[in-house]
Amino acid sequence: MNFAHLFMVSLVPFSTAWVADTRLAAVPVAVYAAVFVLVNLAYCVFVWETLAQAEVKEVSASPIAEM
Repeated sequence: MNFAHLFMVSLVPFSTAWVADTRLAAVPVAVYAAVFVLVNLAYCVFVWETLAQAEVKEVSASPIAEM
């Protein structure tokens, strides 16, 4: 899932350049927004899978409370 997130992040410069070249035309702005939605969705899935694989002791807040 990390690779999917990194791929989505790699699309940000291209969509940003397209928006800049077309001076805020509707389609490039929609693609730009879609890229950010995909980046965030990929990140949420990445975090979900990471936390699902972690042991409960690694995720619990008890070490923070002890500090």
